Amino acid sequence: MIIMTELQKVKHIARGVRKAFEEIEKGDRGPFRVRNEMLAGYCGRASTQLYLACRRAGIRVGLKEGRGHMFNTYKGRIIDVTATQFGERNKVVVRKIPESKHNLPEYHRQISSHRSAKSGVQVYGAIEDIRKDGKIVRKHLKGG
Repeated sequence: MIIMTELQKVKHIARGVRKAFEEIEKGDRGPFRVRNEMLAGYCGRASTQLYLACRRAGIRVGLKEGRGHMFNTYKGRIIDVTATQFGERNKVVVRKIPESKHNLPEYHRQISSHRSAKSGVQVYGAIEDIRKDGKIVRKHLKGG
């Protein structure tokens, strides 16, 4: 039996979210749309989904907004499932947050933090719920 640390669980969930959004992008593309393998424009939806999936697993992660970009944080680390749109090679970026934010790429310099996933959903509209069986269920959460 393999025992995973909480960070390993977050990375595992993040890889699942990334894979699911790659599939969602294929469905959103349509016959005349250009391929978007870097998931540009999906950061809000994907980060909100990672926040909710970790919360369901009993893991607290943050939902942050950088300069025109959304990502997650976990215990002094940035977790970003759509940083490939900025030229990152890894599909899931996990990096320690340095003491000086100036040592971070501009898109990871935090401007604000969403108080809850609900506010992120209000901003970004539909979210996709990734079930344990791998199926993606699209739903809208109404703001309140």
